[in-house]
Amino acid sequence: MTDPYINKRTLLAFREYMRTWSYREIVDEFELAGITKRNENVPEEQSKRRTLIEQYYACLDVSSKSDMQRLLAVFQGALSRLADGNERSRLIRFLEADGFPTEDGRISSGRLSNTGDTGFRPKDPEPLLTTLARLFAASGAAREVAVLAQAHAAIEQTDYDNWNGGTDIYTLYLKVPMAVYNQLGEQREAVEEAIHKEIQPLMRAYPNDRIGGVQISVELSTDSNWREKAQAWASGKNITNQGRVRSNNIASRSCDGLLFRSQPEIFLYQALKSAGVSFAPLPVFVRGGAEYRRIEPDFVLLKEGVVMIVEVDGDTVHQETPAEAHDRTTMLLHEGALVERIKASDCDTQDKAKACAQRLMQVLKKRKDSK
Repeated sequence: MTDPYINKRTLLAFREYMRTWSYREIVDEFELAGITKRNENVPEEQSKRRTLIEQYYACLDVSSKSDMQRLLAVFQGALSRLADGNERSRLIRFLEADGFPTEDGRISSGRLSNTGDTGFRPKDPEPLLTTLARLFAASGAAREVAVLAQAHAAIEQTDYDNWNGGTDIYTLYLKVPMAVYNQLGEQREAVEEAIHKEIQPLMRAYPNDRIGGVQISVELSTDSNWREKAQAWASGKNITNQGRVRSNNIASRSCDGLLFRSQPEIFLYQALKSAGVSFAPLPVFVRGGAEYRRIEPDFVLLKEGVVMIVEVDGDTVHQETPAEAHDRTTMLLHEGALVERIKASDCDTQDKAKACAQRLMQVLKKRKDSK
């Protein structure tokens, strides 16, 4: 049997730190790294969060290189949340003792690169995309996360350098849906550069392989009705600027021909539609004058003379502080709009979204009755 790459004490140390997170944060961290949990035959721990982490651990073979790469992605996310201090230093010491030192705040592949591995595997880009998405999510880069999550990726060799034993040079190709590509606009090259820069530390484990560039292109699609739709567009039908202003926060999901930034927003949209209230999802508001402003609230509801702004907080694409969020909605608040902020976890299922929509209706009624 192959020896494990990592010591039990290291697993326990990270578990004890991660149990201080919310249940949702733990799930997101492991799921984003491509790790699913196993419910059966896992002993119950003293807390639900400890048990949850052990359920994810139970699906890993820590003597497997591929599983260890996924686990190290989780541990990297954990370290990214910690400021310099005793706790962070302790976790780093455990990793170093297991043969995984850190360089510039990143966990190196350490022992994984010295086990007879055949090298970089360009045919499977998913581990690379998984790690990149996790790193960008940790820094709040919603635009890059949306591109990686929506892309069909391929890594192809495009050059070769025969210096120092030879280096294979690859290009990462990311084909994204038309809606995402259009929203990138002039920011496409900046996103390519940001992803390429983030890749470089990850390739240190493969000295004879290098990713020399990243190219984002639109994903080709077929539509038997494309001519009719093109004619309708040319005649001015169905043109909208909904959800397209802030290209640094891409609305990459769609429902009923409208754009959204997360699944909880789609669930809330469906619930509000069933409630029979007039509302606008992800509209664009512009204020001219000396201080030009433009914002995209998640929803605007109108009922019996009351205007309500609804912001869905707490998922990957909403990384604002409360102060930043307040500043962004101030221009509508000063015009008399009611601002309500709800958690993404309160509408991450259809049933919860319906309950949330009912609560919003009650708030609207109370505001109307108080006038």
